[in-house]
Amino acid sequence: MAQVGRAEISLRRGDYALARANAARAATTFSAVPDYLLQADALRVKADASDLMHFPIVADTALTQAYELARAHEHRLQEAQILQTHAHIMLRRGDPAAARTLGTDALEAFTRLGRVAAADDMTAFLAGLDR
Repeated sequence: MAQVGRAEISLRRGDYALARANAARAATTFSAVPDYLLQADALRVKADASDLMHFPIVADTALTQAYELARAHEHRLQEAQILQTHAHIMLRRGDPAAARTLGTDALEAFTRLGRVAAADDMTAFLAGLDR
C-alpha cells in the first residue's frame, strides 16, 4: 500500500516519471501476491502519470487493466476512482464530452457508495465543464 501511496505523492508533486515507475513496480508486486485491489490502484496511478507524460497508449492500457480488475473482483470504490481518473484524463486530452460521461458515472458510483467528499469533488469537476 505504501508503494502506491508514494506513487500518488510523486504524481501530485509533479514527478510523473517517478510516479509512473513506482506505480508500475507496485502493480507488478501486487499482481504476484495477488492483491487485485492494490494492483488496480497502482495501475490507475500509472495511467494518470503515463498520460501526463504523453504516453496515451500506456495510459489507456493501464486504465483498461485497472477497470477490468476492479470489476472482476467487485471493488466498486476502485471502479469509481478509475472512472474519476479517466474523466480527468479525457478532459486533459480535450474531450469534454467523454469527461462528462465518465465523470457522471463516477459521481453516481460515489453517491451509491456514500462517498460524500468524492461525490462533491466530481460535482465540482462536472460544474467546471460548464464554464
